[in-house]
Amino acid sequence: DGFAKVKRNDKWGYVDKSGNEINSCKYNDIYLFHDGFAKVSKDYENRGLIDSNCIEVVPCIYRDIDTYFHDGLVKVKGKGGEGYVDTTGKEVIPCGKYYDIGRFEEGLAPISKDHKWGTIDKNGIEIIPCIYEEKYRFINGIAMVKRNGLWGLIDQAGNEIAPCIYEDMEWFCEGLAKVKKNDLWGFIDQTGNEV
Repeated sequence: DGFAKVKRNDKWGYVDKSGNEINSCKYNDIYLFHDGFAKVSKDYENRGLIDSNCIEVVPCIYRDIDTYFHDGLVKVKGKGGEGYVDTTGKEVIPCGKYYDIGRFEEGLAPISKDHKWGTIDKNGIEIIPCIYEEKYRFINGIAMVKRNGLWGLIDQAGNEIAPCIYEDMEWFCEGLAKVKKNDLWGFIDQTGNEV
């Protein structure tokens, strides 16, 4: 983003390409800018984000913070757990509501509660309840899920494409997924039909 890190009196700040100080050296730790934001820390314990004008958009109150926004949100780790904030610093998904939160992809993020997995949207609304045994992600609107020890497929609304009846499942290759049922291997297509 055209800034360099500079250290003065044991504190860090940024200068532009001409060497002009962009902000005062007031941080104990700073990171490089990415997509207009940089992670900063005032006390080594808590982190926040500044924008390219060196304005603190996410206050330095989180134990950690990702440096990349995904779908306009960035993951933070607070004392109560993980959450997400937007580019204005608003906590959209509060820290501690879920044990674990994955990265947003295709507008959804996997969440964990009570050792089960579900999905939320960017507003923090639970789209798919936490009923699945393993973390999953959507690829082209489809996810492999495990329930009661068996595998199946769901869409982004949680609708079952293929019921959780398979002992094992491998991801799609050339439109077909390899599945195991009754110790025999076969294939299903993206609509859940056995072929």
